[in-house]
Amino acid sequence: MNSEVESKIRSSMGKLAYYDKFEINTILSDAKKSINILESREASSWKNQKDTQLFCEQILEEIDLISFWNKNDLSNLYEWYKPQGKWDNKNSYAYRNLGIYHYDKGEFEKASEHFEMAYEFDKNTHLITEYINKTKEKLQKSTHNTNYK
Repeated sequence: MNSEVESKIRSSMGKLAYYDKFEINTILSDAKKSINILESREASSWKNQKDTQLFCEQILEEIDLISFWNKNDLSNLYEWYKPQGKWDNKNSYAYRNLGIYHYDKGEFEKASEHFEMAYEFDKNTHLITEYINKTKEKLQKSTHNTNYK
């Protein structure tokens, strides 16, 4: 979006309404969740700890710039979280954890997508095949139950 047009829209709406309309609060909330996932992975793995810690600091700094300093540009977040971006390359555990999150909410299709991505990045991700099989069973049961209602 053109920054001039964006500025006009933003000034006419107010910051909170603008953030709600374009789901910026959701984006920032998801970015904060990703930090928790990375930090929990960092605690359980000694591999690339400094790189992981630096990435967490970059995410926090970007959140602060957007939230408190009214930075309009979300391109850094986009670059980090786009498919095959820094987040994807960071770890398969993030996808596994997101899969567990959706599984616990009963969102089995979303959970399955995340588990499959974790498997794609690292077939040895802790318990990933078990999660995939468990989710497939749930999806089959829900499809079966839907067909007979």
